[in-house]
Amino acid sequence: MEEEASYKIQHKLGSKQGKFSIYKSLVYGEGSFLGFFYFELINLFLSGIPGALGIILRQILYRPFFKKIGKGVLFGRNIVIRHPKSIEIGDNTVLDDNVLIDAKGKGNSISLEDNVYIGRNTILSSKNGDITIQRDANIGHNCILFSSNSLVIGEGTMVAAFTHILSGGEYDYASSVPFCKQAGKTPEKPTLIGKNCWLGSNVTVISEKIIGDHCVIGAKSLVSKDIPPDSLAFGTRIQVYKNISLKKHSSTERDKTD
Repeated sequence: MEEEASYKIQHKLGSKQGKFSIYKSLVYGEGSFLGFFYFELINLFLSGIPGALGIILRQILYRPFFKKIGKGVLFGRNIVIRHPKSIEIGDNTVLDDNVLIDAKGKGNSISLEDNVYIGRNTILSSKNGDITIQRDANIGHNCILFSSNSLVIGEGTMVAAFTHILSGGEYDYASSVPFCKQAGKTPEKPTLIGKNCWLGSNVTVISEKIIGDHCVIGAKSLVSKDIPPDSLAFGTRIQVYKNISLKKHSSTERDKTD
């Protein structure tokens, strides 16, 4: 039988632990109360400042809180960062307005490599899991990426708006513990999106699925099985309809064009 999830905030509120400590563990994680207080002040006064001034101030003053942060990172307005010590951000990465990055849990991390773009209102949430978005990937607005194991978005991949990609989030319907009090199942396998893929709008990728390199997934598709590389696939009962491998011209074909 699955144990009740002690980390869920609505259950912690009824415990003897102080409300301030609960809030700190939710938004900041481990670390000194002084550091947490400074983090709160920075968010209070800088989060909503518009224009270039806000971008410059956030770029400078957010830096000490992260596990790692590169050069030229742009933070939009009203971004919510939780557990920054578990977050790595590479060079020239952009987080648009109202993005939420939540790296709560033990031993987990969220890693955004160089030149990554995260669109407005998008949520990246790890719960004792990892999220890695490789260099040059582009995540559109209003997307949700969730991981309780491992979720990887490959280099140069485009994810269109309103897409959901999951690695975990399942519950035990046979358990006597109510769903809202379960910790949730940890998936056995990661969810992997290959390099140079294009996922159309409103795509859902369920847990433990693999999309190979250079795939196109049509809008509103439900990826409920693995997709081999170089595939055009779509549908709520997703099917591969075409191989789109990049064909290299032979030397003879090149000679004809010279």
